[in-house]
Amino acid sequence: MRLWTRLLTTPVHLAWSLVSALICAVGRRRSVLVFTHARDISGGRDAQMGPLVDALVERREKFTELCMIPFGASFLHCLWLKRRFFVSYTAVLALAWILSLGRRGDTWDQRRRAARWLLRLLRPRLVYLIDESGSGQPILRAAHDLGIPVLAIQHGDFLNPHYAAARRGGSDVEAADLFCLWSSWFQERLLRVSPIYTLANTRITGRLRTVAPKASVVSGAVPRVLVLGEVGACFRHEVEAFLVALDAAGMKASYRPHPAEAMPKSGVAAVTISKETTLAQALQHCDVVLGSSSSALLEALYHGVAVVVFCSPRLDDPAGFAREGLAMRCDVPGDLPELCLRLARKRHASCAASARAIVWGDAETNVIEEIFGAAREVISGRPLATCDNVLRVSPRNLSPRQKP
Repeated sequence: MRLWTRLLTTPVHLAWSLVSALICAVGRRRSVLVFTHARDISGGRDAQMGPLVDALVERREKFTELCMIPFGASFLHCLWLKRRFFVSYTAVLALAWILSLGRRGDTWDQRRRAARWLLRLLRPRLVYLIDESGSGQPILRAAHDLGIPVLAIQHGDFLNPHYAAARRGGSDVEAADLFCLWSSWFQERLLRVSPIYTLANTRITGRLRTVAPKASVVSGAVPRVLVLGEVGACFRHEVEAFLVALDAAGMKASYRPHPAEAMPKSGVAAVTISKETTLAQALQHCDVVLGSSSSALLEALYHGVAVVVFCSPRLDDPAGFAREGLAMRCDVPGDLPELCLRLARKRHASCAASARAIVWGDAETNVIEEIFGAAREVISGRPLATCDNVLRVSPRNLSPRQKP
């Protein structure tokens, strides 16, 4: 059924994006371009960039939304919710691949050429970009090729093992003109891992938030445990022993796959919840979160949920959450049930208040105004990233869904 849905919707997807690009090129030239992800669709918007898009709409500013959305039913769902013109980055990449007659080559170079064609057509005066070192990197480099400044918005944590592993190898990652960060805690982590960013080209603006966090209510005698998945077979293999220990103690955990992770078919001793369930919704119905290094664990802290980092010889607190006192550490699978019981009983609405303040900064900051102020500074003539701000890295491993 999914294959037929993709086959039937793909022509509509491609045609819509082509028409939208032409209309935006005529009516919104010299406006701004906003790159968003549609993996976590809520009200037709990206979960992280949604508030920025809402603010642009409210201020009646001309902008073009470039949306990273997969082929299939997700496109129709997003089209119905948005009800406005937007360009699908996935469709742009697919069209570029078709026009090149399927010639093989470096994935990032192909995406860079496709992004350069689109930016040359739209000619925005600024690009708001999320995931600057991953899916947004070809757009960033294409924008700099054309002299268009880029304002990056933080997407997640910087010490994630996948992020660190991507910084070894053979192609270039370029710095944005200015990188808007969630807090000084994240700024310190970025400066430790990335030589292309400094205090000069980073700015603490706060995190784009949609709703105030609400701590979930402890369900009863048996705590509800949520496992946050990560990309890669290593994570699922290592976490299995801890899930078996929970199952033996009568604590059936819920497993939420990472958006880029394949849905587990078997071998996971937990109830797998749908990817359609947003992270915020999943956190409302759990008492303890179990994970390794995903930035979603920090999201759990923001919602006031206790976090446990499971540790094994292959995954020994790679992001340092336990070392920094933000999460509890569990090395022995058999100790996990008792630890979850203890955390669930002691936890209350303010238990994560100190960790939340450290990680997320001042909740009263007007983030939208901070980001717009940074945008005005970049547009007014902040120097573009130079060759000194280039780091040799390897391309991120792209999931089959992301490839055209």
